[in-house]
Amino acid sequence: MARGTYEEAAALQALIQSNLRLLYPSQKTEVVTYDGEGNNVYACVVCIRSDGEPDILVQGNPGDNHAYALLNSALEQVYYKTMQLLGEKFKKTNAQ
Repeated sequence: MARGTYEEAAALQALIQSNLRLLYPSQKTEVVTYDGEGNNVYACVVCIRSDGEPDILVQGNPGDNHAYALLNSALEQVYYKTMQLLGEKFKKTNAQ
């Protein structure tokens, strides 16, 4: 992994992890980043279940029957998705 790609992966990982702590404070998660095709940095969120087994969380929509997290997102896409999620979270918090 080139230095620039490494820095991008570290930034991506920190961004996702900090937002996961905000959005899902009781859920134990790890963020895995990797260098994909075309110098893209990808990430997936791994949830640790109560039995200790890992689950890779997939992207979905609120209300779907599966977990809502990020999978295979480039840094810019993750940024915009995070801002969207934070906006929705703050709207819900302020409405209560």
